[in-house]
Amino acid sequence: MVKKKILICPLDWGLGHGARCVSIIHDLNSDFDLLLAGSGRVKPFLQQEFPTLPFIDFEGYNINYPSGGSMAIKMMAQLPKVIQRIRSEKKELAKIIENHGIDLVISDNRFGLSSDSIPSVYITHQINVQAPGLLANLLYKLHAKYINRYTECWIPDFAESMNLSGALSHGRKPSICRYTGPISRLSKVRTAYKYDYCALLSGPEPQRTKFENLILETFKGQSATLLLLQGTPEEHKHMKIDNVEIVSHMNDQDLAKNLCASKTVICRSGYSSIMDLSKLGVNCIFVPTPGQTEQYYLAKHHLFEHQVPYIDQHKLGSELLFKTKGNPIKLDWKEPSFSAMITEILIKR
Repeated sequence: MVKKKILICPLDWGLGHGARCVSIIHDLNSDFDLLLAGSGRVKPFLQQEFPTLPFIDFEGYNINYPSGGSMAIKMMAQLPKVIQRIRSEKKELAKIIENHGIDLVISDNRFGLSSDSIPSVYITHQINVQAPGLLANLLYKLHAKYINRYTECWIPDFAESMNLSGALSHGRKPSICRYTGPISRLSKVRTAYKYDYCALLSGPEPQRTKFENLILETFKGQSATLLLLQGTPEEHKHMKIDNVEIVSHMNDQDLAKNLCASKTVICRSGYSSIMDLSKLGVNCIFVPTPGQTEQYYLAKHHLFEHQVPYIDQHKLGSELLFKTKGNPIKLDWKEPSFSAMITEILIKR
C-alpha cells in the first residue's frame, strides 16, 4: 500500500514551533512519507533531528523583532509585509503539492499553508492574541479568518480548566479547533543534580542574545554553577568558564537529562518551553521576553496556577534571581496519537 505524503512546515520564530513538531514527526514517520520544510534556525534544528528525511527551504515572514516596546504593535506595523508573504506561501504551496505529490499539510503557525485541493492542519496555542484594547479583537478576527481556511486547527493543550495556555486558547475559538493535549519531545530522566541552574535560551534575535548576556553577567563571580544552553543549533560550541558551562545545542536525550540534572531552570515563558518543563516536572523561573504580551500573560498564568515565579528581564542583574525559589508545573500528561488524528482527517476527506 502506498503511504500518504505529508508536508510539515513550522514557523521560524526561534526554535519553539520546530521543537514541538518533533513529537508529531516521530509519531507520523512510520505510517506516512514526510517532507519537512522551513527556514532560519528551524532548518538546522530539524535536519539534525531527522537527517534522513527530505527537507526543502521555505521562506519565513522575515519579521523585524523589536528590542523593546509592544510586540503586538510592532507586528501590526509589519502586517502588510506578512500578508504579502502569506499570499506568496499559497502560490508556493500549490507548486509543492503538485511537484511532490503531497496529500496533507501540517502548518505550525504559518498562516498561508491551507489548500483547497488537499486537507490541511494548523497548529497554534494562541487563538486569542494578547494585545491592548480593541487591537485584541481585531487580531482575533484576523487570526480566525486564516484558521478557518484549514481543515482542522490543533491546540496543543488540555481542554480542561487545569491547562497550560489559559485564555490564549480557552474561550472563543473557531469551530474547527481540537485540543490534542500538550506536545513535548522530551522524557523525564531520573538523575542526580549536577548544576544549581540551567539557563535555557530561546526565541528570536536580538532578544535571545540580550538574554544570554544578562545571564552571563548575573552569574559572573557567583559560586552557583550554571549550564547555559544557547539554543543555536547552527553552532557547535561547548566550553567552560569558571562556574559556567556553555553549550550551543543538545539532542533531545541530553537536553532532558541536563534539565533534570539542574536544581532550577531559568527560561523564557514561551509556550513550547512551558510544555517541555511541565512534562519533565523540573523547578523553573520564567523571564518573559520584553514586549511579548503572550509571554507575560503565560508567566502570570503559571504564577497564579502553579506558583512558578517570574522575573522581569531588567531585574536579572540583581541578587533577586538567587533569592527566588523555582517551582514545577504539575499536570498529568497523556501522549496524543497524531497518526490516528491524521488518518481520521484523511478518511473524512
